[in-house]
Amino acid sequence: MIIKTKLISHILILFIISFTHKSLAGVSIQTLDSWRIESYTPDHLMVRKPSEKSDSYLAFEMSRPFCICKALTFVRYEKNEFKDDQEIDGQIVFNFMRPKKVTFKVKVAEEDWYVLGIKNFPTIRSADILDIKSDYFKDRFDIRGLDYVMDQSKAMCKSFIEYEYVEAKEIDV
Repeated sequence: MIIKTKLISHILILFIISFTHKSLAGVSIQTLDSWRIESYTPDHLMVRKPSEKSDSYLAFEMSRPFCICKALTFVRYEKNEFKDDQEIDGQIVFNFMRPKKVTFKVKVAEEDWYVLGIKNFPTIRSADILDIKSDYFKDRFDIRGLDYVMDQSKAMCKSFIEYEYVEAKEIDV
């Protein structure tokens, strides 16, 4: 069961990474707040926002049937020596206020990029600027419009409109 869960987790992370250059399916929208909403299967949306300081981005997933925002991750493009499942002590800072201690978990690490999750993080809904920091990295994200993009992606998710066109096939009866 653990191996199956880990495999599914790695597959989803690879889908996240693929959004750097193009979407795999039909939905690809950029909001007025510069958030991207993209589909990677007929039932999964990825919502992401680029960093203010690098080519990196933060992302979360919206999936049918429950349509709940989940899996906050940070995809960073830089040389590193991290290992999968490594934990890194760090901080999150909202709107330049007092830092909050968090533990980042490396979900996938390759030589030139890695994906970070956060264990037990505080709510980000009221923040405009989100900084992440550790001894290994530092980044900033302007996340204004987060509530709107969450509502937009939730409405898309609940609509049950196909995210990608599926061509009809002829069936012999």
